[in-house]
Amino acid sequence: MDLFTCLTALTESASLSSYLDLAQTNVTREISNTKLWLLLGAAAVLVLPFFAGSFLAKSLKMPNYGTRFGFILLAIVASAATLTSKLPGLGVDLRGGTILVYEIDPKKQAERRASDQPPITSQDLIEPLIRRINPSGTQEIVIRPYGEEQIEIIVPEVDQREVDRIKKLVEEAGQLRFAIVANQAD
Repeated sequence: MDLFTCLTALTESASLSSYLDLAQTNVTREISNTKLWLLLGAAAVLVLPFFAGSFLAKSLKMPNYGTRFGFILLAIVASAATLTSKLPGLGVDLRGGTILVYEIDPKKQAERRASDQPPITSQDLIEPLIRRINPSGTQEIVIRPYGEEQIEIIVPEVDQREVDRIKKLVEEAGQLRFAIVANQAD
């Protein structure tokens, strides 16, 4: 029995032929009109600025600058297309949210300087505050230095209870806990 006879016998079986029909229908999907227009629009945004740049360069009698004009026009057209499709989002002040600003205690800074210890900067406090306020990193809370002596905490779109919880976490002193990690075998 040759290979062609085997393939013919397999194709004649009902289950395989229905499987092949399904495979053919899945392969011959058509592109929807919306996707086609988006694809053509993207191609136009990428190609037309270079044609216009070349035309502009030739009309200005600067034929070597066609590509440069094309890149400039591409940046302008792509920016306009991006801004018309989706406007920039509102900031925390317009969307709703809370901005907390904390300042390092100047009296304690003076005590540290008097005892020959280096002063604490706002950058030194960022990582511990992140671990305390947002330990899992899943919240959209921004904690950043605000000068040398201040820290800014931006909390977007939360209720007052969450803001009070964050204030409490920042204002309360940390706790140091000890645990015995040795087992009976050690």
